[in-house]
Amino acid sequence: RVLASTLRDDSDGDNDGDERRVEKEQLVAVVLNLSALWMKLGVYSFALVECNHVLRELDANCAPALLRRALCHSALNRNALAQLDLHHAKAVATSASPSPPCSSS
Repeated sequence: RVLASTLRDDSDGDNDGDERRVEKEQLVAVVLNLSALWMKLGVYSFALVECNHVLRELDANCAPALLRRALCHSALNRNALAQLDLHHAKAVATSASPSPPCSSS
């Protein structure tokens, strides 16, 4: 992914922690918007790819990505995988020390 590699390749070191956090949140929002687009078009396999990208590359505990991925799995009749994502999303939402929320769109 070009967007994720751009975020990682800050070789000049100009970005401080806050700027990188904002960039990451914006990237998560963009990718989640892409997943929503694919879902509205009924192309759940592509939406699943976008959700996987958020969860693997940006934020493994992003509840909106987990919920969308669960919906995609359900639409593709992968109900066991949907259940796993729903349980993970619930655990993230009810954790005692939650990570900073990812962007939801």
